Amino acid sequence: MVSEQPTVETQLTHSKQEYVGGVRWRHINATWPFARLTISAEGLAVRPSSTRFRRLLLLLRVPILNVLWADVERIEEVRGVMPMSFGTSFVIDRKRLIWWCKSSDISDALMEELARYAPEKIARKEKRKLVF
Repeated sequence: MVSEQPTVETQLTHSKQEYVGGVRWRHINATWPFARLTISAEGLAVRPSSTRFRRLLLLLRVPILNVLWADVERIEEVRGVMPMSFGTSFVIDRKRLIWWCKSSDISDALMEELARYAPEKIARKEKRKLVF
């Protein structure tokens, strides 16, 4: 069973936060729970959520990305057209990566974590931006 709550792995001087969710990147949309987002001091990484089904998820084109914070231009909260779709948009090299969360609580926790590592990249707005 895949946990919808963030998990934390801590090693001596290296910590990271992981989230299971969905991702949209370059016209590919992998829904929740098929992707894993890892946030660390270096940047962010997106991978298929399950090593057991990795080949299938790669066939379904779940992206594998490693992005340094220096390459992230902007971060903002977004929502989809469906009532319960909450996410975070990362603008990377003028392309939008959208990370979909299962709930607004998880989306809020993700934004708090991002503020620890890249506060200058976050575009704060009163309402979440609607994305299609």
